[in-house]
Amino acid sequence: MVNPLFLDDEHEMLRDQIRRFVAEKVHPAADQWEKDGCVPREILREMGELGFLGIRYPEEYGGSAMDTRAT
Repeated sequence: MVNPLFLDDEHEMLRDQIRRFVAEKVHPAADQWEKDGCVPREILREMGELGFLGIRYPEEYGGSAMDTRAT
């Protein structure tokens, strides 16, 4: 089957990693965060450490240096 989004292996790895993160960290607490009106800072920090934030920025600035499709 042809990949309709034209994603390469790096994109697929990122998607898998984000999918796992959401299943393990976000989904179990999402209803409470919605009630609280905020996401805990430690979750945002972990997302940053995993490279989910600033995906298109160069690595020297803390990004992942990926393309628009990765965002």
